[in-house]
Amino acid sequence: MNDAILMTPFVDVKEWREYQEQVTQINLVITDTRNLLNAGIINDKAYKSRVTCNWYPLVLQFVEQWGTEMVPFDVRWVVNDIEENTLEITQTSWPCHVLYRENIV
Repeated sequence: MNDAILMTPFVDVKEWREYQEQVTQINLVITDTRNLLNAGIINDKAYKSRVTCNWYPLVLQFVEQWGTEMVPFDVRWVVNDIEENTLEITQTSWPCHVLYRENIV
């Protein structure tokens, strides 16, 4: 038997798309900011300002809307890196994810 159940925290496709768009925006903002720094277009001070004023508030808004459980792992790692090395604040503590698989025969 090849039956499967897909469970998702989203109520519909529209909500899923909103989630995806917000994750994409978070990733684009930090990537663009890092690219500007690496290209020498902005200095460390401007990088820190962009992260503090643009990117980090975007992440906080995302967490407020979706919860810490819904933050993708790649974003979590960047958040903790930025908190420690750029903002010099305590790193966010993320919930554990436990994968569970039940053998159904």
